[in-house]
Amino acid sequence: MRKLDGVILIGLALVFLSGAIIGQGFNAEVKLGDFIALIATLITFGFAWSGLNHNERLYTSSIRPILDAHRIIDVGKWECEIFIENFGSGAALDIDFTVKKDGKAISNRDFQIGIQRLFQGSISIDIGFPNGLTPSGRRRFLGVWASSQEEFIDIMEFIESCEITYRYKDVQGKEFSNTYSKQ
Repeated sequence: MRKLDGVILIGLALVFLSGAIIGQGFNAEVKLGDFIALIATLITFGFAWSGLNHNERLYTSSIRPILDAHRIIDVGKWECEIFIENFGSGAALDIDFTVKKDGKAISNRDFQIGIQRLFQGSISIDIGFPNGLTPSGRRRFLGVWASSQEEFIDIMEFIESCEITYRYKDVQGKEFSNTYSKQ
């Protein structure tokens, strides 16, 4: 963010100094032409200020990543995949996630071990998170492949009982977060 207050103060100081340097000085007499020039200057500064604020908002929205998670389930093959997709126009950087089970935070490793313990190694698990995600980019966060329908139902119940919060930054370092939860 720019600090325009300092620029305005410097501009006003330069106006007064230029009057003193040129030798005009400032007297208390106000002419109609001076008043009209002052009003026109203030209107110009108002439009410039408005334009700068508008451009700042446009720039910020043009680089903002918008991440969302969605899942794809193939019941016939007993597969479940959760994807993270960037719907924004800016890159998402330093992506990190936390998992909560029954309102209690668990480590990423415990999340993976929890799924494996339930199913005693008869499933295939792929957990990973990208370091960054480009605009319109999509990465798989979690992929689980079961060997039977019963295991698949148990996997889905376990995953749906968890809350996955992912945090990320835009290119200016502003932090955002979003939560994937089936509850």
